[in-house]
Amino acid sequence: MLGLQTSNHCRKGKVFEVDEAQERGNPLSVYLSAGPKIGPVEAARKMELRADLMRVRKYTLRLLDVASRGFSLPSNNEVARAIAEVLIRIAEFEHSTCCASNCEPASKNTRLSADLRHLHLPNPNNTTFSSLRSLLATTRAEALKALDGCDLGPHEARFCFGRAWEAAIRNECTLQEALCEQLYTHWHRAAEGSEKPHVSVWDPLPATRMMPLPGGEIGIGSNPPSAPQDEFPGSVVQVKPFSLDRLLVSCSQWAAFMSRGGYSRKELWLLEGWNWRENAGIRVPVSWIRCGDGYCAATMDGLRPLLAGEPVYGISWYEADAYARWIRKRLPTEHEWEYAASWSPADGSQRLYPWGAQLPDRHRACAEMTTEGPLPCGDRTAGHSALDIPDMVGNVWEWTQPTTNEPDDLAICRGGSWVTSACGLNCTRRRSLTKITRTAFTGLRCAL
Repeated sequence: MLGLQTSNHCRKGKVFEVDEAQERGNPLSVYLSAGPKIGPVEAARKMELRADLMRVRKYTLRLLDVASRGFSLPSNNEVARAIAEVLIRIAEFEHSTCCASNCEPASKNTRLSADLRHLHLPNPNNTTFSSLRSLLATTRAEALKALDGCDLGPHEARFCFGRAWEAAIRNECTLQEALCEQLYTHWHRAAEGSEKPHVSVWDPLPATRMMPLPGGEIGIGSNPPSAPQDEFPGSVVQVKPFSLDRLLVSCSQWAAFMSRGGYSRKELWLLEGWNWRENAGIRVPVSWIRCGDGYCAATMDGLRPLLAGEPVYGISWYEADAYARWIRKRLPTEHEWEYAASWSPADGSQRLYPWGAQLPDRHRACAEMTTEGPLPCGDRTAGHSALDIPDMVGNVWEWTQPTTNEPDDLAICRGGSWVTSACGLNCTRRRSLTKITRTAFTGLRCAL
């Protein structure tokens, strides 16, 4: 029998079991053919979705509060306008996906749609943080009302097992990161012109220990009906034996790359990456600000010294690839990364979270901007994977080696960061970014 996880946010390991003959079929088709089997779990599923909707919105409102302390609306400030636009997009997507549905008559949503058009068009300059908070509250109340009244059975794929609300949660998680990118960009610009403390040069750290991993046959991606398109359908792949850095690449290690000519040695770079670096004048991670002999990073409250042992972030895929070449390693493939994050050799199973089935919290993962930046590599000991590898989710996103399925200018990050919502942290989460993206809290660990 094959167990299909009910959700990326599954709390109690609930599974649907399907016949052996259906194991290699499309999991959604299997689910849709289940019929009455889903009845007993619908109430529990609605409770799951409601809890996740409330949790992810709580973080959004906290970010709104942070933004409102630094900006006022209406405003001509480009960052303030971008933040307003992100918040409007959260509400608009939630309304169109969850509220304007067959769960309720369309006429009940007419006024709300007009409000959205008014705020979103012509531009976010016409709103205030107070009205945005009200808009978010209205769309969330409508989404929860629609969830309560909707049949989550297999009658319509869009709502099957809460797919629409799961999509709203994922969208909000993604846009939260976009909002955080705007905040940190603003703080960085403000800090560059401020008085800078003197930071001493870092002492070099020992080389990262590599973990030899045997590989094997594992499941990749997600199979539940509500799985995101870039994770669905799941598949079984064979991972060859490989080795992976136990820790993320640290600031001290990145400084060694810089001091040994990493940004000026053309042979370390792919041609398109070198040309981009030359044209853009890239010499240092985008998050670093020179302070004396060392470096600082920007926060809401000003500059903070970067720690030697915290993971480097603010680097593009091209920079990560050049570092891996410099140290005579490579970036891991997505399959290798997911194996290291999820595989449990003790019972031959795969985990939703690296540490097991428990929901992410501050003891297991650095997330939801509860800290000023990433924590030192390996700090969250309760969050280690079954293979004893820390920081596989949270702290910083990790660049992976692109496959032939990805466009030439894109690469995939895995794992989430210290600004990612806890609802967006798991072993299957993917984020597609251009290879020149540097503002998305991205770091790396290397493989062999």
